[in-house]
Amino acid sequence: MLLVAWLAAVPWTRQRAVSAWRRGRLRRRWDRACRFAGLATVNDRIPRIVRHREVPAGDRLMVRVPKGSERAELEEAAERVAAVLRVRQIRITRDVERADLAHVDVVRRDPFDGTDPRMPARLPWPWRDRRQVSLWDPVPVAVDDMGDTITLSLPGRHVLIGGEPEAGKSTALSAVLAAGALDPNVRLIGLDAKRLELALWRPVFDRLVFNNMGDAIDTLDELIGEMDRRYEHLEQAGRRSWRPSDGPLYLVPIDELRFYTACEDRKAREAFNARAIDLAARGRAAGDDPRARDAEAEHGRGAVQLPGSAGGAVGDALLNAGCLRHDSGRGLGHQRLQRRRDRHQHARRGVAAGRRRPSPAVQELLPE
Repeated sequence: MLLVAWLAAVPWTRQRAVSAWRRGRLRRRWDRACRFAGLATVNDRIPRIVRHREVPAGDRLMVRVPKGSERAELEEAAERVAAVLRVRQIRITRDVERADLAHVDVVRRDPFDGTDPRMPARLPWPWRDRRQVSLWDPVPVAVDDMGDTITLSLPGRHVLIGGEPEAGKSTALSAVLAAGALDPNVRLIGLDAKRLELALWRPVFDRLVFNNMGDAIDTLDELIGEMDRRYEHLEQAGRRSWRPSDGPLYLVPIDELRFYTACEDRKAREAFNARAIDLAARGRAAGDDPRARDAEAEHGRGAVQLPGSAGGAVGDALLNAGCLRHDSGRGLGHQRLQRRRDRHQHARRGVAAGRRRPSPAVQELLPE
C-alpha cells in the first residue's frame, strides 16, 4: 500500500504508470477491434502492435500483420476498427522496408482545437533553449495533422516556401533562419526585396541585399566563385559531396524572389536568372544552399513562381522555363508558355470549326 502511494505521489513515476496503463488498454481494445472486424486468420492470428507512441491527436502505432494476411486487408477494415475503438479515423500506410509492417495513426481528436494542453495556441520552437545547433541535423519546422513535429534536412536540398497570405511562410522561414543563426559553421547570405522579413535578422547575416539588382547579381557572382573553388577542392579530394569538416555551409534565403526574376530591366533580369540557375543547379553538392520564399501563390493558373525547389528540383524547373510564369513583369518563361497556349487554343478552334485536324503532338495536349 505504501509503495502504491509513493508511486502515485512522485510525478515521473505516476506519469509512467499512467502511460503503461494506457498502452495496455489500447492493446486490449485493438485486439478486440481486429477480431470484430474479421481480421483473424485461420490460425486465429491478428495484427499485433509492436510499437506505440502517444501524440497530441491520438496514437501512432507500428503493427505487424500475421502470416497469411496483408496490409491491404487491414486498410479495408480501417472503418470497422475505428468504429469499435470509437475514434475519429484510422489511417494506415505501408512500411517502406518491410511488407509485414504497417504504420497506423489512431486519430482521436483535432490537435489544433485548443483543448489539448500539449498543443497550445502558440507552439514554442523545439530548439528555442539551445545555445548551439548543427545545420547538418534535421531542423524542426512544423507540426503535422497528428500534432507530431516535422523536421527538414537542409544540406543538399533546395527549399521553396509558398502559400496564401497569412499561411505561415514567414514562420517557416524564421525556423530555417534561426537554425542557421545558431550554427557557428554556417554563413548566411540573404536577398530581401521587400526589406522586411530578413531585415529583422540583419545582426546574424554575413551579407544582406535588398531591392538592388546590381548588388544581388554581385552577391550571386561571389557565391558562384565560392562554389567553383569548392568543386576544385572536391576534385582534388576525390569526393562528390561536401562534409562538415571541409568548411562552412552557405545558407542563402531569398524573400520575394519574383522581384529579381521578373525585374523590368531585361538585362538585369536575364543576368540574375542565369546566375540563379547556375547556383541552383550546381550549388547543392558544394554546400551552397539556396532557399526561396515567394509571396502569395497563384491559384487557378498553375503558376510556379520562381527558381527555388523542394527536393532539389529547382534547377530543373528553371531550365524548363515553359513551366514558369510571372504575370506582372512578364518574366522568365512567360512568352514561351503564352505562345504554346495560343497554338493550342488556335488548334481547338480549328477542330471545332472542322477546318483542319491538329498534329498528333497537339492532340495529346488537348483535353478529352
